[in-house]
Amino acid sequence: MRNIFLVEGHPSESCEISALVLAADIESPLEHLHDVEKKLTEFNIHGLVVFDLLVSHGNKRNRFFSAFFNGSKFADHNFKSEQNSYSTYSQLSAPHLKNHSKEINHILLSSAMKYAIKEGIPL
Repeated sequence: MRNIFLVEGHPSESCEISALVLAADIESPLEHLHDVEKKLTEFNIHGLVVFDLLVSHGNKRNRFFSAFFNGSKFADHNFKSEQNSYSTYSQLSAPHLKNHSKEINHILLSSAMKYAIKEGIPL
């Protein structure tokens, strides 16, 4: 069975982000929040969590969302679109997508996107 999402705890030393949740299949991790919360709790995550939905959306529009995780659940389910931080989050996400490129379903991605992920190029 494929992973629906992957969690990277503390994805950057210089960032206030506590975790990065990467979509790994065509289903969005936002559709499986209970499972995401369970995994974040296992990793002792507390703070800002950023979701990268590139793989589940198949395009770059509305790709990044964020929410505050209180250690056991999301404080509210009002996830914030992060269009203004696109460049920053794209840079942050690129090496993690590269590290997991064999674990993600590439079916919705163009050839150029697949290549960028494989090479760690920010999209």
